[in-house]
Amino acid sequence: MQVVPNVFLGAEARSLRQYDGLGLNSFAGQALYIGPTLYATFGQGYFLSAAWNVQVWGAVAGTSGALDLVNFERHQAKLRVGVVF
Repeated sequence: MQVVPNVFLGAEARSLRQYDGLGLNSFAGQALYIGPTLYATFGQGYFLSAAWNVQVWGAVAGTSGALDLVNFERHQAKLRVGVVF
């Protein structure tokens, strides 16, 4: 959603899975993250994007826990600054 010119707010959901082994043959766990995102442009070709996600569901392989804090963090943050030329 555009909140002011050149500034957008949104939401994202990310699903991650962890595997062990050289051939990724052993499932270790999974997690679901949700959170807000921000995208903004500045001047001619400059942009900034940011996201903050919180783990809302997860499970270590072989358990039925509410979160997988063994293989994944509780919070994730991303910040990107770039130039298009």
